[in-house]
Amino acid sequence: QLRLSKALDLDFNLGVGYLNADYEKYEVIEGVRVRRGSETRNWWGPINAGITLKWNLF
Repeated sequence: QLRLSKALDLDFNLGVGYLNADYEKYEVIEGVRVRRGSETRNWWGPINAGITLKWNLF
């Protein structure tokens, strides 16, 4: 958290976790997309990040 003034703060966050993604593979043959199968990927690492501007009322 970073204090900008008495009323404003910046809050930073980072989410780390596990992602399991199923997806389908396609190939373009004569201008037509043709499904060529599906795959699964597993990944550990940063999942999301954000910055929030916080206004303190009191």
